Amino acid sequence: MSKIINLEPEIKQAGFDEIFVHSGITDLQIFNKLNDLIKNLNSDSDLRYLNVITNSYKKLLFSKNINLLDTDFILNEYEKLELSKLFSNDKKFIQYLIYRYKYVKNPILKIIEDYPPCVQIEPASICNYRCIMCYQSDPSFSDKKNNFMGFMNLDLFKKIIDEIEGKVQGVTLASRGEPTLNKKIIDFISYCKNKFVALKLNTNLSNISEELASTIFTSNVQTLVISADSPVKEIYEKIRVKGNFDKIIKNLELLKNIKKKYPDSTCIIRVSGVRINNEQNLKEMQKIYGEFCDSVSFVNYQPNRKSTRLNS
Repeated sequence: MSKIINLEPEIKQAGFDEIFVHSGITDLQIFNKLNDLIKNLNSDSDLRYLNVITNSYKKLLFSKNINLLDTDFILNEYEKLELSKLFSNDKKFIQYLIYRYKYVKNPILKIIEDYPPCVQIEPASICNYRCIMCYQSDPSFSDKKNNFMGFMNLDLFKKIIDEIEGKVQGVTLASRGEPTLNKKIIDFISYCKNKFVALKLNTNLSNISEELASTIFTSNVQTLVISADSPVKEIYEKIRVKGNFDKIIKNLELLKNIKKKYPDSTCIIRVSGVRINNEQNLKEMQKIYGEFCDSVSFVNYQPNRKSTRLNS
């Protein structure tokens, strides 16, 4: 089942402005599986969360007058895509649902725990692009002489992972820079294998290799997010300054071919752009990038003080 979802203003804070997904899971399937799991669940802590989620789906599916409360929780279409990859693994199914509940609801309910549901780790603050909507385009930040840029070393990374393993389910390898520029990125990803239910890597895909791609597909990376804002070469390269559109298409082909070697991989590939003007169109993105990925999306542009090049 494929869908294009235009999100209403009140739920756009979830990050997506518009998204296309391939999804094979329904609300009723989630509800039925939750009912089966609850019957045999031994953990009181897990049961507390699953009861809330199950009741939320009961209201959604069977109530004539739906009035979901702040404590209720329903997965969005992209989350259902992620959950579909874990559907046959009861433990990961439960872990994912509780992780997403905490990620979405803890800020609303003002709940602070010892560890957040998701940790973002920055393998590299250096980036090889100068995208017009990014602070990397500000020389006062990105010039090497200012010493704001660098790479995380493997020992520090391992120390972080060792501390949060078993306490955090979501880990995102991304932030200011391009993670794959870190020469140890394969070691980073490999060290995370089987330790998190939701491991995500964000990349502009300029620096992919067969070895890196194989590591992604064999190390339980849940989501590979590829940053690309347009399927049109001229627009792409105008937005992603220093980027090469032809190279990205070639690298997408590489990813597609390597993934075929790992039919058991549950990794989701998403092409995600930042919507900054009316030239960007999700349906056009889907036409070009859809053959390479499971989802295509736009996220909301968030202006920062130094974003002065958008109209240039």
